Amino acid sequence: MFMIAGLAIATLVSCNKEDGDVVSDDGGSGSSSSSKKKIIKTEEQANIVADDIWQLLVSIDNETSVSSYSGDRIPSSSGGYALITGSKTSKSETAYTTSVTTNFEITLCDYVEGGRTYSGTITYHQQMYSSSKYKRIRTAKGSGIQVSCGDFSDVVSVDMQRYHNSKTKTSALYPVSAGVTNSAGTSFSVFIEE
Repeated sequence: MFMIAGLAIATLVSCNKEDGDVVSDDGGSGSSSSSKKKIIKTEEQANIVADDIWQLLVSIDNETSVSSYSGDRIPSSSGGYALITGSKTSKSETAYTTSVTTNFEITLCDYVEGGRTYSGTITYHQQMYSSSKYKRIRTAKGSGIQVSCGDFSDVVSVDMQRYHNSKTKTSALYPVSAGVTNSAGTSFSVFIEE
Protein backbone atom coordinates (compact mmCIF):
# COMPACT_ATOMS: atom_id res chain seq x y z
CA MET A 1 0.00 0.00 0.00
CA PHE A 2 2.94 2.32 0.58
CA MET A 3 4.81 1.42 -2.60
CA ILE A 4 5.25 5.12 -3.25
CA ALA A 5 6.31 5.97 0.28
CA GLY A 6 9.78 6.77 -1.03
CA LEU A 7 8.30 9.90 -2.55
CA ALA A 8 7.12 11.10 0.84
CA ILE A 9 10.46 10.24 2.44
CA ALA A 10 12.34 12.17 -0.22
CA THR A 11 10.12 15.16 0.46
CA LEU A 12 10.66 14.73 4.20
CA VAL A 13 14.40 15.08 3.76
CA SER A 14 13.98 18.32 1.84
CA CYS A 15 11.47 19.78 4.27
CA ASN A 16 13.68 18.85 7.23
CA LYS A 17 16.79 20.53 5.84
CA GLU A 18 15.81 23.80 7.45
CA ASP A 19 15.47 22.08 10.81
CA GLY A 20 18.85 20.36 10.83
CA ASP A 21 20.14 22.56 13.63
CA VAL A 22 17.37 21.34 15.94
CA VAL A 23 18.03 17.63 15.49
CA SER A 24 21.05 17.36 17.79
CA ASP A 25 19.56 18.82 20.90
CA ASP A 26 22.00 17.36 23.35
CA GLY A 27 24.23 20.27 22.91
CA GLY A 28 27.32 19.77 20.83
CA SER A 29 29.34 22.86 20.10
CA GLY A 30 26.41 24.74 18.60
CA SER A 31 26.59 28.39 19.39
CA SER A 32 23.30 29.24 17.71
CA SER A 33 20.48 28.96 20.24
CA SER A 34 20.21 27.92 23.84
CA SER A 35 16.74 26.55 23.06
CA LYS A 36 18.50 23.42 21.77
CA LYS A 37 18.94 22.31 25.37
CA LYS A 38 15.33 22.94 26.41
CA ILE A 39 14.09 19.39 26.07
CA ILE A 40 10.64 18.35 27.21
CA LYS A 41 11.00 17.70 30.93
CA THR A 42 7.51 17.67 32.43
CA GLU A 43 4.25 15.82 31.99
CA GLU A 44 2.58 19.16 31.30
CA GLN A 45 4.89 19.82 28.33
CA ALA A 46 4.38 16.26 27.05
CA ASN A 47 0.64 16.79 27.33
CA ILE A 48 0.86 19.97 25.26
CA VAL A 49 2.76 18.13 22.51
CA ALA A 50 0.34 15.18 22.52
CA ASP A 51 -2.66 17.49 22.36
CA ASP A 52 -1.14 19.47 19.48
CA ILE A 53 -0.35 16.35 17.49
CA TRP A 54 -3.79 14.85 18.04
CA GLN A 55 -5.52 18.08 17.03
CA LEU A 56 -3.47 18.41 13.85
CA LEU A 57 -4.16 14.76 12.95
CA VAL A 58 -7.90 15.32 13.39
CA SER A 59 -7.66 18.49 11.28
CA ILE A 60 -5.72 16.71 8.52
CA ASP A 61 -8.11 13.75 8.59
CA ASN A 62 -11.07 16.12 8.20
CA GLU A 63 -9.42 17.61 5.10
CA THR A 64 -9.24 14.24 3.33
CA SER A 65 -11.91 12.16 1.63
CA VAL A 66 -12.14 8.59 0.32
CA SER A 67 -9.25 8.53 -2.13
CA SER A 68 -5.60 7.55 -2.68
CA TYR A 69 -2.88 10.06 -1.83
CA SER A 70 0.67 10.34 -3.09
CA GLY A 71 2.47 13.18 -1.37
CA ASP A 72 -0.59 15.43 -1.48
CA ARG A 73 -0.07 18.68 0.39
CA ILE A 74 -2.43 19.87 3.12
CA PRO A 75 -1.54 23.29 4.56
CA SER A 76 -1.85 24.28 8.19
CA SER A 77 -3.94 27.39 8.77
CA SER A 78 -1.13 28.67 11.01
CA GLY A 79 1.85 27.86 8.77
CA GLY A 80 3.66 24.92 7.23
CA TYR A 81 2.02 21.91 5.67
CA ALA A 82 1.61 18.13 5.74
CA LEU A 83 2.27 15.63 2.95
CA ILE A 84 -0.13 12.69 2.81
CA THR A 85 0.68 9.29 1.31
CA GLY A 86 -1.69 6.34 1.56
CA SER A 87 -5.40 5.79 1.21
CA LYS A 88 -8.83 6.22 2.71
CA THR A 89 -11.21 3.49 1.54
CA SER A 90 -14.88 2.74 2.10
CA LYS A 91 -16.80 -0.52 1.89
CA SER A 92 -20.23 -1.83 2.78
CA GLU A 93 -20.10 -4.21 5.73
CA THR A 94 -23.82 -5.00 5.94
CA ALA A 95 -27.02 -3.56 4.52
CA TYR A 96 -26.88 -0.80 7.15
CA THR A 97 -23.19 -0.38 7.98
CA THR A 98 -20.33 1.09 6.00
CA SER A 99 -16.73 1.15 7.19
CA VAL A 100 -14.04 3.64 6.30
CA THR A 101 -10.42 2.59 6.70
CA THR A 102 -7.64 5.15 6.69
CA ASN A 103 -3.95 4.29 6.36
CA PHE A 104 -1.84 7.42 6.04
CA GLU A 105 1.81 8.28 6.31
CA ILE A 106 1.75 11.95 7.27
CA THR A 107 4.91 14.01 6.90
CA LEU A 108 4.81 17.29 8.77
CA CYS A 109 6.89 20.09 7.26
CA ASP A 110 7.20 22.99 9.70
CA TYR A 111 3.52 22.42 10.48
CA VAL A 112 2.36 24.95 13.07
CA GLU A 113 -0.18 23.87 15.68
CA GLY A 114 -0.87 25.71 18.92
CA GLY A 115 2.01 28.08 18.29
CA ARG A 116 4.52 25.22 18.09
CA THR A 117 6.26 23.96 14.94
CA TYR A 118 6.36 20.25 14.05
CA SER A 119 8.39 18.31 11.47
CA GLY A 120 8.56 14.54 11.08
CA THR A 121 6.54 11.55 9.96
CA ILE A 122 3.53 9.96 11.67
CA THR A 123 1.72 6.76 10.71
CA TYR A 124 -2.01 7.25 11.17
CA HIS A 125 -4.66 4.50 11.08
CA GLN A 126 -8.41 4.75 11.49
CA GLN A 127 -11.28 2.27 11.33
CA MET A 128 -14.63 4.07 11.36
CA TYR A 129 -18.16 2.70 10.99
CA SER A 130 -21.40 4.41 10.05
CA SER A 131 -23.20 2.60 12.87
CA SER A 132 -22.55 3.65 16.46
CA LYS A 133 -22.79 -0.01 17.49
CA TYR A 134 -19.16 -0.39 16.41
CA LYS A 135 -16.03 1.16 17.83
CA ARG A 136 -14.18 3.83 15.92
CA ILE A 137 -10.50 3.10 16.40
CA ARG A 138 -7.71 5.57 15.70
CA THR A 139 -4.00 5.15 16.32
CA ALA A 140 -0.95 7.26 15.51
CA LYS A 141 2.75 6.51 15.87
CA GLY A 142 5.83 8.49 15.01
CA SER A 143 9.47 8.93 15.97
CA GLY A 144 12.03 11.61 15.22
CA ILE A 145 9.36 14.31 15.37
CA GLN A 146 10.90 17.73 15.87
CA VAL A 147 8.94 20.17 17.96
CA SER A 148 10.02 23.71 18.76
CA CYS A 149 8.62 26.76 20.49
CA GLY A 150 9.79 29.38 22.96
CA ASP A 151 9.63 26.99 25.93
CA PHE A 152 11.29 23.88 24.48
CA SER A 153 12.89 22.39 21.39
CA ASP A 154 13.09 18.62 21.24
CA VAL A 155 12.86 15.49 19.10
CA VAL A 156 10.14 13.15 20.35
CA SER A 157 8.40 9.85 19.69
CA VAL A 158 4.65 9.47 20.11
CA ASP A 159 2.28 6.52 20.37
CA MET A 160 -1.38 7.53 20.56
CA GLN A 161 -4.74 5.79 20.53
CA ARG A 162 -8.42 6.58 20.73
CA TYR A 163 -11.05 3.85 21.09
CA HIS A 164 -14.49 5.37 20.75
CA ASN A 165 -17.38 3.81 22.67
CA SER A 166 -14.95 2.83 25.40
CA LYS A 167 -13.11 4.71 28.11
CA THR A 168 -9.47 5.10 28.99
CA LYS A 169 -8.41 3.79 32.37
CA THR A 170 -8.19 7.33 33.69
CA SER A 171 -11.37 9.13 32.77
CA ALA A 172 -14.12 9.34 30.18
CA LEU A 173 -13.29 13.06 29.97
CA TYR A 174 -9.86 12.29 28.52
CA PRO A 175 -10.42 9.53 25.97
CA VAL A 176 -7.12 9.85 24.07
CA SER A 177 -4.17 8.07 25.65
CA ALA A 178 -0.66 8.91 24.50
CA GLY A 179 2.93 8.04 25.21
CA VAL A 180 5.48 10.78 24.54
CA THR A 181 9.22 10.07 24.76
CA ASN A 182 11.73 12.92 24.72
CA SER A 183 15.20 12.88 23.16
CA ALA A 184 16.75 11.86 26.49
CA GLY A 185 14.63 8.69 26.53
CA THR A 186 12.24 9.84 29.26
CA SER A 187 8.68 8.62 28.64
CA PHE A 188 5.49 10.34 29.74
CA SER A 189 1.98 8.81 29.74
CA VAL A 190 -0.70 11.43 29.21
CA PHE A 191 -4.44 11.54 28.62
CA ILE A 192 -6.06 14.29 26.59
CA GLU A 193 -9.44 15.50 25.43
CA GLU A 194 -10.45 15.27 21.81
